[in-house]
Amino acid sequence: LLNNISEKHHRVRKELEYHDACLAPIQTLPVDLLREIFMLVPTNALDPLSSPWIFGRVCAFWRLLCLSTPILW
Repeated sequence: LLNNISEKHHRVRKELEYHDACLAPIQTLPVDLLREIFMLVPTNALDPLSSPWIFGRVCAFWRLLCLSTPILW
């Protein structure tokens, strides 16, 4: 019983985190503006700590956006 409650609590917590992320103000920015912001950050495409690599680790959408913006590389 305790395991079931603990598992359910974990699932609900993960769902809340997901919904919080969806409601974050950054999610309301137009794609073009987000791209412009990415381009303002200095980059070095060979450095794994460079901004396109870091941005690409934030979420699947940012990864796709970085990969589809050649000027970042």
